[in-house]
Amino acid sequence: MAYGKSASLWFIDGQDVRLRLPLLLQLRARGFDVAVVGSEDSEEAFARHQISYFRYDLRWDLSPLADLRAMKQLCGLFRRHQPDLIHAFHTKPAVYAPLAARRAGVKGIVRTVTGLVGP
Repeated sequence: MAYGKSASLWFIDGQDVRLRLPLLLQLRARGFDVAVVGSEDSEEAFARHQISYFRYDLRWDLSPLADLRAMKQLCGLFRRHQPDLIHAFHTKPAVYAPLAARRAGVKGIVRTVTGLVGP
C-alpha cells in the first residue's frame, strides 16, 4: 500500500507519548488515520482530539517477563487492528514494537531511539 490518504499510522511510545500529540495532529491533517499506543494514562489528551489511544504495560526496569508481556500486548493490538505503519520511539518500544509488528504482519515499521547525544 502506498502511504498517504487514509493509511493508518500508529505511534508506539512509553510514558510521555502525549508529547507527540502536535505531530499526530499534523499527520492527521495530511490524511493519515493516526492512533497511539503508550504506557501512560493519557486517554483524555487523545480523546479530546478523537485520536484512538491504546494502553499497554511497559516497564522501564529490567524485567524479561514484563517485556515479553508488553510485546504480546502489542502483537495482539497489531493483529486486531492491522495498522499500515508503526513508528516506535525510545529504546524499549523501538526494540519490542517492531518485533511484535513483524509477527502480526505489519509491513511498515519505523523506529526512533530518542535522547542520544553525539560528541
